[in-house]
Order: sequence, then C-alpha cells, then structure tokens
Amino acid sequence: MANTLSLCSLLDSNKLIRLNFDSWYRKLKIILEYERILYMLTDPTPEEPTANAHGIIKDTYQKWLNDHTTIRCIMRAVINDKFSCKFKDAQPKQMIQILNEFFDTPENAKRHKTSYAVFNALAKNSQKTEKLKFHGAVQLADPVQSESNQFH
Repeated sequence: MANTLSLCSLLDSNKLIRLNFDSWYRKLKIILEYERILYMLTDPTPEEPTANAHGIIKDTYQKWLNDHTTIRCIMRAVINDKFSCKFKDAQPKQMIQILNEFFDTPENAKRHKTSYAVFNALAKNSQKTEKLKFHGAVQLADPVQSESNQFH
C-alpha cells in the first residue's frame, strides 16, 4: 500500500480539473494497473455468492469487494473536493462514465481534431522537407547530372 500512496502522488499533485481529464485518467490507469486492479473499470461486476457457495468463490468475491473499496478511495482522493463529494456513493465504473460524459465536450473533440490536423500537417511537411533535403544533397553531389535532369 505504501507504493500505492507514492504512485497516487502523481495524481495528488495534479488533481482532476476540467482541463486535465485525459492526463488524469491516463495516470489513474497507470496506478490501477500497478495495483493489479485496473480490471475493476473493465470487467463486469460479479454477483454476490450464495451462502452455500464454495470458499474459492466467496474468497474471489471478497477480493473484488476489497479492490472495489481501494479503487473508490484512490479515485475520490485524487479528484477535487467538489467531485469527491458528488461521488460519495458512486461505483468506480459509474464515476468514470460520468466523468467521461462531463468532460467529453464538443470543445475537447474540436481540440482533438485540430491537434490531429496540425500533427498530420507537420508530419507531411517533414516528409517534404526530407525529400527536398535529399534532392538538394543529390544536386550537391553531382551538379552536372542534376542540371541535365532539369532539362528532361
């Protein structure tokens, strides 16, 4: 648990606010993966075992309950107080779903599309620059051959 607390400092110094959701969520998943409880956000919730269920089934369910408590505490500790109060009784998957809906605004989608377009433009420009550099190197290496290619 000491390791968990030191990893949580990644998020503690950068508590969830509107502008940092993507970064916060990425860091949260790193912590949960390290603690081997990331499955809590992806796997279905198990059914509570019956009173006459085998010990292994009861133990597995108890581990799930313990992991559930751990992830809820981690998540509530690393979000700002306003969100923490709202999520007092929420389940981890429900918290992530609500946060995703809350932060998945048209502005975020527009920012993502803009960033993607800028990145692609820079990549294409870089490729053109490399071609120009190569062509320039060829001209420097054999100026006569380069001049003759221009006339053909």
